[in-house]
Formats: sequence, C-alpha cells, structure tokens
Amino acid sequence: MQANWNGLFLDEPRFRIPLNFAIVGLLLQAGLSFFTASNWTSLANLVFGIVLFIGVGNTQAVLHPDSPIFNSSSRDIQVFFAAMILLLALAAWQMARAWLACETKRRGNSKSNGDR
Repeated sequence: MQANWNGLFLDEPRFRIPLNFAIVGLLLQAGLSFFTASNWTSLANLVFGIVLFIGVGNTQAVLHPDSPIFNSSSRDIQVFFAAMILLLALAAWQMARAWLACETKRRGNSKSNGDR
C-alpha cells in the first residue's frame, strides 16, 4: 500500500468495514464466553457471519478492483484460487472430523469413569 497509494488509506471501505467487523467479532466472542448456553452462542455467531458476509459483499471499492480474481483474463489465476478454496475446505472438514473424534472419545472416557 505504501508503494501504490503512499500509505494506508484508512477511509477505504474495503479496509475500514472488515476492521470494524474484526473488532466487533472479538468483542462478541469475549461477551459470548460468559454464556454457557451453546444454542444462543451458536445463533449469535451465525447471525454475525451472515451480517459480515452481507456487509463485506455490499462494500463499494474505492481503490481496489471489484473482483481481481474472477475478472482476471488468466484462467490459471482463477483455477489456482478455486483449488486453494477447495483445499482449505477439505482441511477444515478434516480438522472438524478429528476434533469430533477426540471429543467423542473424551466423552466416552468420562462416561465410563462415572463422571457426568
């Protein structure tokens, strides 16, 4: 940013809105850590994710192009990006499966020991 625009343009909506969402997200997680009802915390995180998706999706670009990857004329860039997204989704799925297996094993061990 320093080379292109002579510094950080803090009024750029593509910078300002995600920064605001990051701060609100941290505060939300800190506040939700005090609740024990997982249904409400899940709902709050789901609503935050939807609002984040809509908010960033409707953000106008001042200095950035609208979609540098999908508006690119290079198919290699688009295929590489799609492959990265697919690999990231696969890694997230694998981590979720590993966590679920560990959690199931932990709960099975605690029930067999008579703990609740």
